[in-house]
Formats: sequence, C-alpha cells, structure tokens
Amino acid sequence: MTFVPNPILRGQVDTKGAQTKRCAIYCRVSGDEGLAMEFNSIDSQREADQAYVESQGTKGWACAAVYEDPGFSGATLRRQALTQLLHVIRNQRIDVLVFHLDRLTRSLRDFPQIIGLLESLNVHMVSVTQQFNTT
Repeated sequence: MTFVPNPILRGQVDTKGAQTKRCAIYCRVSGDEGLAMEFNSIDSQREADQAYVESQGTKGWACAAVYEDPGFSGATLRRQALTQLLHVIRNQRIDVLVFHLDRLTRSLRDFPQIIGLLESLNVHMVSVTQQFNTT
C-alpha cells in the first residue's frame, strides 16, 4: 500500500480565484507479477490519473493524495489503501475521487455502496478510462 499526502485545505482559493478541489487518486493491480518492473501497471494508472487532475488545474483541481493497492483483488473491499481512502473521504478531506473504473471494484454489489457513500458526502467521481464523471 502506498499513500502520498499533499496538504491541501478544503475551500482554499488559488491565485486565479478558483476554489481548490482536493483530489484523491486510487490505483490497484490484482497480481504481483510485473510490480518489480521499472514501470508497471500501477505506475501507468497513477500517471494517467495525475495527468487528468493536472489538466483540470484551471478548475482548481489539485492532487491531495495517491492511494495504491498493489497485489489486491478488486473482488473485495478489504484492501489497505482503499480502506484508508474511504476513511479520509468519510472525514470529508477529499472533494473528487479520480480512478480507473475497473480498478475501484470488480463487484457489482460493492460499486453502489461506494457510489452511495461518495454521493452522500458530496464527493465527485471521475473515471479516467471510462465515461463516468459526476462533476
């Protein structure tokens, strides 16, 4: 599990007058194979997600944290980084979750649970690889 924090405050206003949107990035791969490679699937996911957040910089988006679960199945919600991310979301320290849809969960039962939690806390979701954007 990897967690990379960036101290961004909710409601902070940038120099162009846009309100900062604290974004969290979530990445996951199921197996351990390839993780030892210099550039692997998690690196690819993280780079794509970070590039997307940066592309929204004029809207005040900034990466607050990156959460990674290398070697964890998407069939369960019992993943260290996901658990930590959901805790941070419950404490309202994230405004936008950026992810690849198939990396968040593989369970059709778990997906509405996650969506419901995010919606109840007014956290927007953006899937970088699929047309899914609640902002």
